[in-house]
Amino acid sequence: MDPQFIGLPYVGEVKENASLGSSVFEVTAMDQDTGVNDILLFSIEDSTAVGLFTISQIDGVISVLSGIDREKIGDTVTLTVKATESKKNIHGVRASTTTDVKINIIDKNDNPPKFYKCGDTADELSCVIASDFTGDVVEHSLGAVFINMTVKDLDKIKKMKLRLEGVHSDVFSVEPQSTASDSIVQLLVKQPQNLDYEKIQTIVLSVIAIDEEDTSFHSTATVTINIKDANDNSPEFEEDTYKLEVAEHSPAGTVLDTITAEDPDTMDKGNITYKLLPESILLYFDVDPHTGAVYVKNATLLDREVRSLYSATLQARDTDDKPGSTVLEITLTDINDHPPVMNRDSYQEFVKEGQKFELKIQATDADESDTQNSQLVFGIEPSSTLDREALDPDLDGRIELNVTATDKGTPSLSTMVPVIINVEASLSQQSIGAVLFLMLPPLDVNDNGPEFKVSSYKFSVKEGEKGAFVGSVQAEDLDQTTEFNRISYSIINGGFGSFIIRTFADERGYSGNITVDFDLELDYESTRKQYKLQVEAADLEQLKATVMVEVNVLDVNDERPEFKPSEPVKVKENTTISGAVGSFTAQDKDGHHSLVYELESIKCRCNGSMTDCSWFILDPTGEVRVNPEHTMDYEQCDLVVIEAQVVDEYTEKGENNSVTTGEMVIEIEDINDNAPEFILSNSVFVVVSESASKGTSVAGVSVSMKEKLKNATDRDSLVNRQVEFEVTAVQFEDNNNKTTNLRMLYEAVTTQQKDIYVGIIQTTEGLDTSLKGRYLVTVRATDSGKLSTSTVLEGKAPVIEAETDPLRYILMGMVAGLVVVLTVLTTSLMCTRRKANPVLNLNIDTTMVLDMDEDSSDVDKVSLNSLDDSYSMNEISNMKSIQEEEEEEGDDGGPPKYIEPLGAALAQRGQKKASDKPHVGFINPRSARRTCEGNNDQRPQMNIVLLLCNQADQMSSQTL
Repeated sequence: MDPQFIGLPYVGEVKENASLGSSVFEVTAMDQDTGVNDILLFSIEDSTAVGLFTISQIDGVISVLSGIDREKIGDTVTLTVKATESKKNIHGVRASTTTDVKINIIDKNDNPPKFYKCGDTADELSCVIASDFTGDVVEHSLGAVFINMTVKDLDKIKKMKLRLEGVHSDVFSVEPQSTASDSIVQLLVKQPQNLDYEKIQTIVLSVIAIDEEDTSFHSTATVTINIKDANDNSPEFEEDTYKLEVAEHSPAGTVLDTITAEDPDTMDKGNITYKLLPESILLYFDVDPHTGAVYVKNATLLDREVRSLYSATLQARDTDDKPGSTVLEITLTDINDHPPVMNRDSYQEFVKEGQKFELKIQATDADESDTQNSQLVFGIEPSSTLDREALDPDLDGRIELNVTATDKGTPSLSTMVPVIINVEASLSQQSIGAVLFLMLPPLDVNDNGPEFKVSSYKFSVKEGEKGAFVGSVQAEDLDQTTEFNRISYSIINGGFGSFIIRTFADERGYSGNITVDFDLELDYESTRKQYKLQVEAADLEQLKATVMVEVNVLDVNDERPEFKPSEPVKVKENTTISGAVGSFTAQDKDGHHSLVYELESIKCRCNGSMTDCSWFILDPTGEVRVNPEHTMDYEQCDLVVIEAQVVDEYTEKGENNSVTTGEMVIEIEDINDNAPEFILSNSVFVVVSESASKGTSVAGVSVSMKEKLKNATDRDSLVNRQVEFEVTAVQFEDNNNKTTNLRMLYEAVTTQQKDIYVGIIQTTEGLDTSLKGRYLVTVRATDSGKLSTSTVLEGKAPVIEAETDPLRYILMGMVAGLVVVLTVLTTSLMCTRRKANPVLNLNIDTTMVLDMDEDSSDVDKVSLNSLDDSYSMNEISNMKSIQEEEEEEGDDGGPPKYIEPLGAALAQRGQKKASDKPHVGFINPRSARRTCEGNNDQRPQMNIVLLLCNQADQMSSQTL
């Protein structure tokens, strides 16, 4: 028969970077041939890491052959070990068998955290180490910046911290800030107001990952963040007001000026459009929408003598329709298009001959005063002495003259008026010479200018009303004739095209009524709140006076309130504080407002989807408070979005101007509020050698990290869910049920296997062989959050311990539980047959007595059932092959005493009902492979294989 390995399956462990030659594991095999105990030779036939381990050919001890690097070979190495008989069988071949040995590599902290770029598949093969990363973010935006960065520490379960460094590191935060495993790294915008493309286009930061256990292990990655331009600026003109001039009656298409606005947004370069406002100005002027050239639209209507000043708003809009504007003040310059106008159609006077005579002729010119176009020169023809006798008798003493008024413009224009002078005869027959004088100007001389009655005026007007009356100003002129005391008013500065002044005459004189332009609305929030107008009063000869007029714009509650941008609020779960955890903040441009906040909805992100919840309350003041009727639980939901609206109670006008909607994001922070929960199973038997050496693994307990396991989890996140095991108490209960507190004979070593934390229970020193009973070991699992919590449960697990001397094979196992109870029982089994290889396969269901007293048994081998795969013997202390011994005589030299045969003792098992056989499940401390089975009554049961033989001639037994 082929050799057989004993104590399968084989699972061992070795520390990373273990020294060469270090023993790792020992395999044991036996020759199954009866009466033949051939020497077995061991070899490694295959390995998942070739050249890493070697095996002793004789004793089966596996040891380290070359350096172990867990990060390269993985967590586990599987060896295929072969046992071969040294002698050939009857077929001429050497019988052999193979088995697998699983060796777990215990990690050592020997690697710094590193940064990686990963492909779309996000598997290990798509990730490459990188030190430079890039990301894009739109200016003034909140949220995460995708940089395709993953941080990894190849060491197993090593915590690391992440931080940012750089000139603008305060603008961002890094998430996560602490992690215990591979993690995708994100940069979150904290200060969106500082992301201004117009000021800075690129930000370079350093992300530093530091190993918390050994800070000398750290890595740095450079992140270049490109700020993308957003259309967040409006076009702006260089000047608030542009003063333009154009000659009256200029032909259509005449360009007054080209005025352009600038927009720093890149998408608006060369894409600004222009428009003239109000619509009424388009009768006279227009603007090229692409170039900003302002031009004449109708030459006929541009008559300076009708209207000399025009105000218009030049508006520019960018690609996002954001507006910017400036004021155009267009003055029509005079051309000589009006001839002089005589005050009378004709003049007729009577004068005696020889008498000195004066006649005043008056004329006006509508062209601009104080210019060549309005300056007049008079002339008369013909002129002669007033001598009646010298006159043509046919004229009957009448002189007819033509008086001409001519301006100095180019070309000059003139007007003629007839003057008839009747000369009466004198009593004297002597001819008397007379001279005709024409005196200009008229008798009233314009020697007084306008004067305002007060030194300044102060008015107010509400915003938003076209053509609203502002107030009146009044000046007086002391000249006596209407030609010289008529006053006209104009706004010469400070109006920015928003106001019009018109002259009105009444019994008090001439007044100037100021109104808002009929095509414009004043806006208290976006334009000026105060205007200082310089108003001019002028008579016909342009004698002038000025006065300051202050116009205050009154606010009307017509603006919609707006929410201010806010950063996410962080609130720890289970918070019960009564104060505000955050607040909505809105602003209203109106000077007088009353804002009230109303809740629209509260949504919680639970398991990746948004659903309604009631964790918070919104006060009318905008403060957000925790709802005392509900408890926030990070393990249920980790994000809350509150949507609210703000209402201005004082809004006077405007469609839906009083309501605006905004939202607040609240991130629920995990606290250490969940204790680790053990994976529970039925109690099991654990077999422990009473001579077990220090460090021997005897049992194991486990805690799962997976959130979806119903029976085992620490539901906290990150650092709060990392579990450490410790033995907190050791007691011994003897056969009389007396319990004694002992020193720490056992310790717990924490390991992690995928999503499960496993605590391996090991001895700290050799056990006292004089004690008979059971050990009660209390194990505590503690997470590593700031507010650590723990769970301690007690359960009994009988542990069978075999006496050192008589028993050659030691069984060990693993239990999943919280309090491991190690029961020390002694079994002495002896073989009385020469060259015997008995095998005892026991199904232990109750305490029983095995007596073997027959001295002449034909039973060379007892094999009940097959080896049970649910039980691992790889934890048995080093098992050695059975040596054949010569049969010995009894102590007195006589034949052996009669002892009940082993078969009789085993027959008791068959008398048990199948339903009375309890069953047990357990975890092998090295393989951590859970192989639990169960029956209806759930009573503990386990299969234990004992390979027993010693050198004595007799077989005896003690209570098992």
